[in-house]
Amino acid sequence: MSEENYKYGLSKEAYTKAMAAMDNAWKPRDENGNILSEEELRARDYRAYYPTRTPTAEGTVDGMTGVEKFANGKQPEGFHYEPGRLVSGCMYNGIALGPVIYDNPIYNMEIEKYRQFMKVKQYLDEQEERIRKKQEQETSKEKPAETTPEQPSLGVQVFRGNTPVSPVIREARSPEMIMGDPQVYESDQGMYIKLPEGDFSIANFTIRVPECRRVYTRPNEYHEEYSVDVTHRGYTQRLIIPKGSVSMVLKTIQKEVPACTVLSGIRSSSKLIENVIRMQTMAAEKVDVICCTGFIRIRGRWVYVHDNAVPPMANVIYETGKSIPRSVGSTQKQAFLEAVQFLQICRKGEVALCLFLVAHLGPMFELFKAAGCLIRFVTVLVGPSGSLKTAVVTCLYNLFDKYGNAPVASFLDTVVYIEQTIARSIGCVQIIDDLRPPVTASESGLIAAKAEQIFRIFGDSNSKGRSSPNLQQRITPAPSCCGLITGEDIFGSNSSLLRCLILRIDKGDFDGSLLRMFQDNPLILQTHMHHFLHYCGLEGDAIVRYIQNEFPRQRELFSQSIREPRLVDTAAILQVMAQILLNYAGTIGAFTGNHLSELKTSFQQAILNAVVLSEASSREMNPVAMYLRALF
Repeated sequence: MSEENYKYGLSKEAYTKAMAAMDNAWKPRDENGNILSEEELRARDYRAYYPTRTPTAEGTVDGMTGVEKFANGKQPEGFHYEPGRLVSGCMYNGIALGPVIYDNPIYNMEIEKYRQFMKVKQYLDEQEERIRKKQEQETSKEKPAETTPEQPSLGVQVFRGNTPVSPVIREARSPEMIMGDPQVYESDQGMYIKLPEGDFSIANFTIRVPECRRVYTRPNEYHEEYSVDVTHRGYTQRLIIPKGSVSMVLKTIQKEVPACTVLSGIRSSSKLIENVIRMQTMAAEKVDVICCTGFIRIRGRWVYVHDNAVPPMANVIYETGKSIPRSVGSTQKQAFLEAVQFLQICRKGEVALCLFLVAHLGPMFELFKAAGCLIRFVTVLVGPSGSLKTAVVTCLYNLFDKYGNAPVASFLDTVVYIEQTIARSIGCVQIIDDLRPPVTASESGLIAAKAEQIFRIFGDSNSKGRSSPNLQQRITPAPSCCGLITGEDIFGSNSSLLRCLILRIDKGDFDGSLLRMFQDNPLILQTHMHHFLHYCGLEGDAIVRYIQNEFPRQRELFSQSIREPRLVDTAAILQVMAQILLNYAGTIGAFTGNHLSELKTSFQQAILNAVVLSEASSREMNPVAMYLRALF
């Protein structure tokens, strides 16, 4: 072999340089693109950035394999080399495709689909080769050989004239065409089809389907939709199409953008365009859009979702409309020590502690639920008018920014409105204000019925079905938040009151000056919650296991002093939450050693006192006492 034609038209020197360049390109790199040595790679536990891998029908191979085939512009027949890139924020460990994505959507196919693609491509290549030979024979005036095309035994549709073609076949025949049909292409003016008579316009607009969105409306409930970009005369409008409504997408486009038209002169224009859209939906980037607050497990980790949750995750968008603000520069320890001063706000220490723990239980609702420990009680803060009940709880449970806080419901609202408010409140504490003594007999029955229903919504923690006037079924979902009621008195049956943690206060129990400090500086509590919930997200699986192990032990412990099983569970949940909070304090160095142990013991005693008093209060509310209270 001559020096000039050593390999694929390259000289030996050029070929050697190309091999060296490709070998260098395949080496592992750090976040800044610097090549890592073997020692550095071992120190990083073999986690590094690599180039892409190219899929084949048999699996995956190094994208740089066979350097001579890519040298001097030469590529393997039927392939188009794509450099690709890594998903933002991810690293590739060389074991699987993982975070690697490709500029050409064909390389994002699943291996099974790619095998099908290769088989169809092979079939089409054979057909084109037969056609080419036939044309050559006709040109040389030879009688063409009789050939019977083999039918592929694949679950795909082969191109026949204007019949819509499988999107897989489209990619095999014409990588430069847009997805859908091998004869369909686009320009600035719209979409066109190649026919023997020439090119014809089938639409005056173009379509892109960039995202397949999984939209979470509640922590474990979602629906799927596509975002569709429609471009007409340089103007692009984004439409959202439900996943099951792709066949109606053209009608939606023409309704939302009336200037967009499909030309009916070409047979099956609408079907061709619909096929374009369907193939693009197969290659659309998968994006999770979370529209609810609260803890959710996604991409293998827990995160408390709000609009400025950290760290950001690739292809995950937070669209809750709520965020937890924080003081810039405040450390976890500093924020915790400032927030825990709230425990001094009430002369009755057990009341302040229970209110403080409920403020953490609301956001932690889904973690307790994942551990099989449902929070099935409602906190009731009872005291005379002017005792600062509403002021204290609205300050303490002010979790989100001023635009995102859940509305405070009232017993003056209808039951349906209160139910809807509870259903919309996820991962927080919902306040229901003003449970006051009735003025008339009719009002007494109405307020008592509302209270009874609210107690059971939180106490039973299940969804509720109902029918609309036109007999359509509607479901009110189970609560995903904690509830707190403020009032001058409490009503309900003995069974309902056992679903309550009743905290009684008098005038002067709350420290107005300390309350003013928290009201004037809401970031004190919000900054602590921001840091605490981020920590719980990072340790989510460990916290779930801790709840599973600790809750039965605490329940056994409290059952020795509390008679009612429901209130035993209430005390156990509060104590588990207290220990999680104190474990966090120990981790960040806020409390250490013996002081931390003493706090756990004192918290346990305060919780026991609060629940025992609540149990005694619920026993006093017998039917005769309730009747006399309503009468006088």
